[in-house]
Amino acid sequence: MDRVPVAVIGAGPYGLAVAAHLRSAGLPPAVFGAPMSFWTGSMPEGMLLRSGWDGSHIADPDGKLTLDEYEADTGRRLARPIPVDDFVDYGHWFADRVGADPDPRTVTSVDVIGPGLRLTLSDGSTLAAQSVVVATGIAEFAHIPPEHADLIPTFASHTSRHASFSEFAGKRVVVVGSGQSALESAALLHESGAQVEVVARNDHVHWLTHGAGSRVHQALQSRHNPVRRWLFPPSDIGPVGISLLVDRPALFTRIPTSTLRARVSRRALRPAGAQWLRSRLESVPLRTSTVLRSCDPTSSGLAVETSDGRRTEVDHLLLATGYAVDVARCRFLGPDLVRSLRRIDGYPVLSPTLESSVPGLYFTGATAMRAMGPIARFVAGTAYAAHAATRGIASTG
Repeated sequence: MDRVPVAVIGAGPYGLAVAAHLRSAGLPPAVFGAPMSFWTGSMPEGMLLRSGWDGSHIADPDGKLTLDEYEADTGRRLARPIPVDDFVDYGHWFADRVGADPDPRTVTSVDVIGPGLRLTLSDGSTLAAQSVVVATGIAEFAHIPPEHADLIPTFASHTSRHASFSEFAGKRVVVVGSGQSALESAALLHESGAQVEVVARNDHVHWLTHGAGSRVHQALQSRHNPVRRWLFPPSDIGPVGISLLVDRPALFTRIPTSTLRARVSRRALRPAGAQWLRSRLESVPLRTSTVLRSCDPTSSGLAVETSDGRRTEVDHLLLATGYAVDVARCRFLGPDLVRSLRRIDGYPVLSPTLESSVPGLYFTGATAMRAMGPIARFVAGTAYAAHAATRGIASTG
C-alpha cells in the first residue's frame, strides 16, 4: 500500500487552496477528484457567481493567484458578475500554477488504520495517509423536503442536479425557493423557453444591495472610498456590521453564545438574490407567502395546489431548497469512522486548525461552518481554511 503524508479529497476551490498552502509548506499532498467538478456538473450553463470579484479569489499563500492575475496571464477580460464557466477555467489555471495535479480517481472510503488513515480509490487501490483533508463541497448535501421525496426524479429535482435547463424548453416549471439559486434558475429557465413561476414561503424576495441602493450606499461601496474595506470586507457576506464578523472566522467564533452565533449566521445566509437578476425576472411570476399544499402526479404532469388555493398543472418541480450538511451522508466516510466523529447538528466538531475528533482528519468548506462561520459556504473562506488546516498538519508532521 502506497503512503503519502497528506491526501486532499476534492479539487474545487477549497481543495486547490489547501493544496497550494501545503505545497508551499513543504508538504505536497495527493489531491483526488476531477478539478472543479461541482462547478461543472451541478451549476446550469449560463449561471453567474453571486459573489463579487474581491470575494471570488481562490487563496494561495502569497495572495498572488487572483482573478486579476488570471486576466493578466491569459489576456482575457472576464465579465462582471463572473460567469461560472470562466470561474471554472480560473480554477484549472490556479491548479496548474500551484502544481496541484489532481488525480481524477475518486475516494470511495476512508478508514482509520493505527495512527493514520487509509483511503480506498475508485479503481480499488489503497493509500495510507497521515492526514486527510475533506474538501468535497456541498454536492452530497442537497436538501430534498420529505414531502417531495417520492416525486424524485420523474416530477421533481434539486437545482444541483442540472448542468443545463435546455431540457425544459416549452415545459411548465415551478421553482420552489427565494434565494439566489431559485431566482437565477428561474431566470435561466425563462430564457431557455420554459413557462416558469417561483413559489416562495417568505413574504418578500430580499434583494442584495451590493452595487445598488441609494447614492450614499453606492458611494460607501465605491472602491475609491478609503474606508470601504472597514465597512464592506472582500467577502461581502451579510449586511454592514455582520459582514465584518463573518469575514473574520477567528472573531466570529468568539461570539459568546451558540444561540447568538446561529442568529448571525441566519442573518448572513438568509435567502437573497443579486440585484442584476431583477430585470431578467420581470416576466416571471414571483409568488411570495406561498407554500405547496399538494403535488400529485397525473397522466400529463403534476397537479399542484398552493396555500393560496390556486390549482395548476405543471411538468416539473425544481427544488431550490438549499443544502443540509450532515457528514454522515459523505459516502466515503465509513460507518465506524462516522461513529468516531464528534458531531453537532450534522457538522463535525473541529479544532481551530479544522481537525476533527478523529486524529489527522480535517474538514474544510461547508462542513467546517461550525468552526468558521458562514464564510465557509463561500470561496472567500478558502484563505482561512487553507491556512488553518496547513498549520495543523505542519504541527504534527
